[in-house]
Amino acid sequence: MSGSAVIIGGGIVGLCSAFYLSEWGWKVTVLERGSLDDAGASHGNCGLIVPSHFVPLASPGTLKLGMKLMWNPSGPLGMKWSGELLRWNLRFMKSATAEHADRVSPLIYDLNMQSRRLYQVMGKDLCWEDSPKLRGMLMVASKQSTADELHHMVDSARAFGVKAEKLDEMGVAKHAKGVELRSPGGCFFDCDADLNPVVVMRRLSGFLRAQGVEIVENCEVTEIRRDGHHITRVLAGEREFKADEFVVAAGVWSGKMVEDLRISLPMVPGKGQHLDVENAPVEPGLPFLLEDARVAVTPLGDGVVRFGGTMELGAWSPKINHRRLNGMKMWAG
Repeated sequence: MSGSAVIIGGGIVGLCSAFYLSEWGWKVTVLERGSLDDAGASHGNCGLIVPSHFVPLASPGTLKLGMKLMWNPSGPLGMKWSGELLRWNLRFMKSATAEHADRVSPLIYDLNMQSRRLYQVMGKDLCWEDSPKLRGMLMVASKQSTADELHHMVDSARAFGVKAEKLDEMGVAKHAKGVELRSPGGCFFDCDADLNPVVVMRRLSGFLRAQGVEIVENCEVTEIRRDGHHITRVLAGEREFKADEFVVAAGVWSGKMVEDLRISLPMVPGKGQHLDVENAPVEPGLPFLLEDARVAVTPLGDGVVRFGGTMELGAWSPKINHRRLNGMKMWAG
């Protein structure tokens, strides 16, 4: 089966969808509300592909930690309260049970492994020998209690076949390879991978254009029209786009976009921040997580190291939160 497809959203999900649809013979058009070079989530993340993150966010441990962290204005978690966020939080709390976590953890692991595999397939087709890098992930604790929790996570991972290693202080130092980390312990997951998100977005968009995929920038969809249960066209200002199939990949805006179609997507924005250090004095040999700080550290290549963290739920504004950024810098330093 093939035909024409319109993809709403030019982030990593939209471009990956365009890649595979194009490979399968579809005529593809991507509509992006801004520019592909805008520094949004697809560019500003830490480039981590993490089968190790198999525990759902909606879990008792995350709920307990979130209640503790959210009161610190310079900490890694914040809330921009609204009726929308309150409703979302109530649904989150209802799902944050041990039974839910046990049921979905193997499914999340399988989904993440498939994601890693598809990135490898795409990288091979595009002759990206350096992406993704299959070098694993180091998780580092600053407190013994956190190290004990990470060791318990290793036990859970091993229960369904995930390769993971418990680390003491010497084990962390061995995997850190020259990066000074004061830690009582942690763990290492061999299954994780990483890539440079900015490079991937640039290469992928260039490849798609060369393959005949039409990418229309500064094209914000304002209306979705349908005939019964089938979408027939989308409008972007005075422009109209028709297709056989439509993919909505507009990130958190997807929920608002499909409201008129009577589709409920319980999504709220979550704003993170990152800091890139150029000509870093020490470039780690692999990514690692500072678990207590909730900060990810990724070597992006060419002497650039990215520190990423903080999460403000309900924050629609892209404005930088300097208090939380400074809190992250304190841990990074």
